[in-house]
Amino acid sequence: MFGDFQELLVIFVIALLVVGPKKLPEFARQLGKIVGELKRTLMEARVEIDREIAAEARKEEVLQTNQEVLEKRNAMHSGQEAPAGNEAAGAPAPGQAGEDLTTEHKDVNG
Repeated sequence: MFGDFQELLVIFVIALLVVGPKKLPEFARQLGKIVGELKRTLMEARVEIDREIAAEARKEEVLQTNQEVLEKRNAMHSGQEAPAGNEAAGAPAPGQAGEDLTTEHKDVNG
């Protein structure tokens, strides 16, 4: 935390002069508790922020996947994309080339 031992020594001497030799141990304990609590709070905040970032990334991924699925579904329903079996045979997609998709059911018996 401190770059040099000299800086730490200066801070200790100033604390000794301000607080006094009798109260310095209690002051150091309180300062240690405060620093420890601050570190814990900062670590908890960091973990929470990381969780929020990960959740937001997952949300964006789900939204993108949903958008891709909707685009493919709309393309298939509008006839822009032929089903997998028809492409290899060169057959037009259903509803293209004047194909009549309506079927009439005739009674075989008559």
